[in-house]
Formats: sequence, structure tokens, C-alpha cells
Amino acid sequence: MKDFEAFFQANKDKIDALAEANTKRNSAGQTVISRDDPWFYEDEWDNVLMLYEKFLQTH
Repeated sequence: MKDFEAFFQANKDKIDALAEANTKRNSAGQTVISRDDPWFYEDEWDNVLMLYEKFLQTH
């Protein structure tokens, strides 16, 4: 972890610039995921939510 922290601190500006370059924003400046982004169609979080809701119903 120490090595990662050192790497991150040494490259923070580059990491931030890369993240910002890959971030889409709407006209209000809010971060958004476009409909043509492959992540838009992933259902992993839907499955997690479904399992969580079932858990809440039984506990």
C-alpha cells in the first residue's frame, strides 16, 4: 500500500487529468454516463440491488 500511495502522490496530476479527460458531462456540468457507453447496459448492480432487497424482506 505504501508503494501505491507513493505512486499516486507522484502522479496525482496525471491521474486527475486522465480521469477528467474520460469524464462526460451534461450541459449543467454534471457527470453522466452516455447511453452508448458499454457500462450503461451492465446489470451487475441491478443483481446486487435485487439481492439486497430480498435480504431486507427477510431480516
